[in-house]
Amino acid sequence: MPHPRVVLVGGETLLGADVRELLAERFPNAKVKLAGSMEENTAIITEQGGEAVVMTGLDEQALGEASVVILAGSPESTRRTQDLLRHAEAEPPLIDLSFALEDRPEARLRAPLAEPPAGLGPARVQVVAHPAAVLAATVLRGLHTIAPIQRSVVNLFAPASEMGRLGVDELQRQTVQLLSFQTLEQDVFGAQMSFNLLSGRLPEVEHRIERHLATLLSAGTPVALPSLRITQAAVMHGYSASIWVELETPVDRVAGKLRDEGIDVWTDDAPNVVGIAGQNGVSIGNVETDRNNRRALWLWAVADNFRVSAENAVILAEPYL
Repeated sequence: MPHPRVVLVGGETLLGADVRELLAERFPNAKVKLAGSMEENTAIITEQGGEAVVMTGLDEQALGEASVVILAGSPESTRRTQDLLRHAEAEPPLIDLSFALEDRPEARLRAPLAEPPAGLGPARVQVVAHPAAVLAATVLRGLHTIAPIQRSVVNLFAPASEMGRLGVDELQRQTVQLLSFQTLEQDVFGAQMSFNLLSGRLPEVEHRIERHLATLLSAGTPVALPSLRITQAAVMHGYSASIWVELETPVDRVAGKLRDEGIDVWTDDAPNVVGIAGQNGVSIGNVETDRNNRRALWLWAVADNFRVSAENAVILAEPYL
């Protein structure tokens, strides 16, 4: 039996690195071709498994021969991939992490980690939900199985990596420049991001998270959609969320019941983005009853944004591998 073939578009990105790692770990027999740019005649040298790897440009033949194509690059590279596949003899299934295909009529939003037990049906084009939507949906669905949710509020704190490698690099440079009393670069964030919080800077991301969350929470037993706001935080990676939820009835031992639902619950301390780096799923802590409303509670939730997205993508790829 021939080895399954995976084409990973955007293999050089931060997200692509997590996808590469999980594919190598779970499907060692799969042949993974790394495509690193929109241009067909370019090549990038990168590292994989401690060895140098040449990452080629997009190739129509390789795409057409793939068992599955995972799109972890820019929206432009995703659209270029789809254009090339229109001329290929066979069209492999596409798993889109760039969100470029979410408006296509044939696309289906997916997030196996946050879907109801019955899941959602597969499609040839599957768009992986935003990791912050996965975080919120995981927590809210877990709570809803304990007691119906009446109202909820989710305050999200976005990392610099929401803006890709450019955001991470600018935050790093701003920190060095600030401590050296130099003029700050502001090309990505448009303001001082280092040692700061910025509100109202990510409206498109906020709207995308709301759309994706609405889809995830409407599947299976519907869960009430929360009020949601997003703040840009001066952290490199990982989403954090302060979540307030009012339940239909007061509930005791909520943390233990959420653990029974398969959620990683920290009891001695609150989880943080440094402590969960490279970890799958969502972690929560500081689960406390609201002092002014005995039917409501507060909790803190965190997730590695790239790991959550990569994990969902690899789960979706599994049937083809």
